[in-house]
Amino acid sequence: MLSRVAGSVGDYNLSLGEIYRAFMSTGIRIPNGFPVTGWAEGRYEVDGRPNTLADIRVSIFCVGTVWDHVAPWHSVYKIHLFADTCVTFVLTTGSHNAGIVSEPGHQHRSFQIETKNADERYVDADTWQATAPKTAGSWWPAWQSWLVNNSTGVVPAPALGSSKNDYPPLGDAPGTCVLQE
Repeated sequence: MLSRVAGSVGDYNLSLGEIYRAFMSTGIRIPNGFPVTGWAEGRYEVDGRPNTLADIRVSIFCVGTVWDHVAPWHSVYKIHLFADTCVTFVLTTGSHNAGIVSEPGHQHRSFQIETKNADERYVDADTWQATAPKTAGSWWPAWQSWLVNNSTGVVPAPALGSSKNDYPPLGDAPGTCVLQE
């Protein structure tokens, strides 16, 4: 089910079909250990009990990119069909990486954003795109505003490393690897 990228130890390349089958099935583990256990069908367990997106009771901020080849935005938009909570959906210009890494000041970027409350009717993706207002610039300030409005406040950062597992901190972010040539 997983096809190895030649020459890359530990790196894997999943086709969209493989990702879909893994997501919809039970018990598949992608090599980095992330469990993919059929969340869409209620087979994702937390504390031994099945959970779905409908079990989430906090607001969701979801981002799709117009030209995403990994997670096509029409598919990402389907979160509205699974979640029974307030969903703020952003559609940003760009591709899988460029649309997400779209910092303020980046030229030629725009986004659409709207919030669907839990009690509102579903609007299909194409209608949403045709009616959601376009905003020039990065979506990041809108995300920051959403975080301020949907968070309980600032909390201290967790301690680095894990004394429980004998993993000492390696150093401050972003780490020394970014300094290597």
